Amino acid sequence: YLYDELRPALANLLRLSPDDPQAYNLLGYADIARTDQPQGAQDAIKSFQKSLAITTERKQENTGAHFGLGRAYLALGKYKEAVPELEQVAAKMPSIARILKELASAYQGAGQTEKAVAVRKRISQLQQLVNEQRKL
Repeated sequence: YLYDELRPALANLLRLSPDDPQAYNLLGYADIARTDQPQGAQDAIKSFQKSLAITTERKQENTGAHFGLGRAYLALGKYKEAVPELEQVAAKMPSIARILKELASAYQGAGQTEKAVAVRKRISQLQQLVNEQRKL
């Protein structure tokens, strides 16, 4: 499995650049890829939180970490924790269907059905636009 080869390389990268938020993002995405094991999502959460701590201290944006953190929370069924992370990402990237799908799942899991329906409607509208563009 690729993860077994990737993780040591990422650990080495972090030893060389311990304050690189993107290195923590890469590690988080590698960990989330193994969400068949709950430990993968838990490890991903730690990596994304570390990345966010670094960028927050530097007053930088880190949309990738918010998205990854939201996905990791979803993988663990922590929908209420996933919602604010995914809302931040969707606010910055409101036309990316994948982000909206994750947000709709988080809303649904958190019991916010009306919001989930509204987001799914937005996804449908985006699909319509894409289909119309393809016809041109």
